[in-house]
Amino acid sequence: MVRAAISKMELTFTETERKIASYFLEHGAEAVSMSSTEVAKAIGVSQSSIIKFVKKIGFDGFVDFKMNLYESDERSRKAVSDAFGVRGISLEDPFDRVVEGLFSSEVEALRQTFENLDMEKLAQAVEMIEDAQRVFICGKGTSYLVGLDLAHKLMKFGMTVICDSDLDTMLIGATGARSGDLYIAFSYSGESKDLVRILAAARKCGARTLVATKNVRSSLVGLADVCLEIVTEEQTFRAATMSSRIAFGALADALFLGVFKMDLPERQRRLTLYEADVFEGA
Repeated sequence: MVRAAISKMELTFTETERKIASYFLEHGAEAVSMSSTEVAKAIGVSQSSIIKFVKKIGFDGFVDFKMNLYESDERSRKAVSDAFGVRGISLEDPFDRVVEGLFSSEVEALRQTFENLDMEKLAQAVEMIEDAQRVFICGKGTSYLVGLDLAHKLMKFGMTVICDSDLDTMLIGATGARSGDLYIAFSYSGESKDLVRILAAARKCGARTLVATKNVRSSLVGLADVCLEIVTEEQTFRAATMSSRIAFGALADALFLGVFKMDLPERQRRLTLYEADVFEGA
């Protein structure tokens, strides 16, 4: 899908490439009937910039790109129409339409992330968690909250899991990491300097690393033994990282369920005991 391809590469775009991407996302239906020269003129860029752009996001040429753009636009429009009746979010819209658009974008983020998910890498990530003596989970902002939720779930199995919002503290711990440790980082951009320092320090000490991010060409991914990718189309609400939080949460839940299945009877027993203790003390 064109939208997924654009979203996947978005964080690597130049200013010109962002202009081109925005045009195709907003005027996809018009662009499928235009030549590359016409599109370039409409955007105010060179024709070669258009060709370089479509090849950068994985298409053989402009004709191949337009065919996929048409299919992507039709599929996306039908999915949104069937489910919510709107496409996109504008804060100037009535509240009910804003809510419909919000749900639409989050459903789309889940669908695209699942379709793009490498199940072999996901299985490797589950095994890394299962084999780790200690698990350290880090993130910033809403990404940290996803990591904290995963930490709480894994601790119910009796695992040693550390997740601290103080990244300086996490860095200090990483400088004393062990070969049996696993460091997991959730990061939308993959370029958080704090997280890069933590994973670099942990790897230097022999720990293994797992990264979940949208930007597969980021600095964090360069430090990862395994990378899990999310695909989102955050534009209007970029600051709130709404759809990325949903996609990250789904990945975290998939990891949790994978670990659960590694020793189902014992972990079911532990969860039952945990829930009994919680409800008894409530």
